Amino acid sequence: MSGIGGVSELKDVEQGSRDTQITPTVTAHTSSPAPQASAAIGGIPTRPKLGGVGGNRPKMSLNLGGLMRPPAIPGAATRDHLQSNLGSLRTAMAGLESHTFQSNDAALDYKQMQGTGFTGEHEGFKLSNVPLQDVFMHAKRPGDQPSGEFAGDKLHVSLAEGQVEEGFNALKGLLFSQNSPINEWKITDMGRAPAGERVTQGAQLTLYVKPGANGNYSAQDLKKLQDFTGQLEHTLNANEIGRGARPESDVAPDHWNYVSYRNEFRSGREGGEAQAESLKNEPFFKLVSGT
Repeated sequence: MSGIGGVSELKDVEQGSRDTQITPTVTAHTSSPAPQASAAIGGIPTRPKLGGVGGNRPKMSLNLGGLMRPPAIPGAATRDHLQSNLGSLRTAMAGLESHTFQSNDAALDYKQMQGTGFTGEHEGFKLSNVPLQDVFMHAKRPGDQPSGEFAGDKLHVSLAEGQVEEGFNALKGLLFSQNSPINEWKITDMGRAPAGERVTQGAQLTLYVKPGANGNYSAQDLKKLQDFTGQLEHTLNANEIGRGARPESDVAPDHWNYVSYRNEFRSGREGGEAQAESLKNEPFFKLVSGT
């Protein structure tokens, strides 16, 4: 191999894939300039340096702010609106006339509800009584009356264990009423529920309450719920239905004998003094119960 710049011979050592050793046989008379970063060394090109000035890698940061936000609490906006407007809503409710709910004579009785099966429909309600699902008979009015997302507010009605059928039959006309504010409810099927369970001794009837389509309760909504609750209480008392075991998770004012309240997003079934105090301060409870 011919010499370049005084180098007369190159000898390869070992495998060609390794670096090539340069062995000069004649001393060079002039100095060669230092190789550039991109030049080849021994025939093998060097890897170019990454980054900006001086080859430093650029500093990078990962912003997870959008991913690290805690999930929104369901129903929080609805509650905040009630709390912010508690005084004005209470005043507006006091100025509204009381509602009268027309009893639906075509309502199904308890035994007819038990025979609903997997699916059924009656008086605008979709009905179901599915053994493998739970121990309740369900009724839901689909889409006819626009409502917002469920904000966790629900009412339980506790009946004496031996009078659940009688109590339901007393209330059926109100539950199926065309102007009822409750679009979804369920009642324990005492024929399927194990004896001694929480939902056989009390809280057999659950009423799911939903705000308006905008996610908020209006004074009219709250007044209607207040009057409906009062009519439920009056009807049960007039029919001499015994009171069931009120759930430890719920709260109620002194003038409610059967109905109780819980927000399932901000409370648990275990109950306790702290939870009871918190539920009593819920603006929904204050407005509907009149406390």
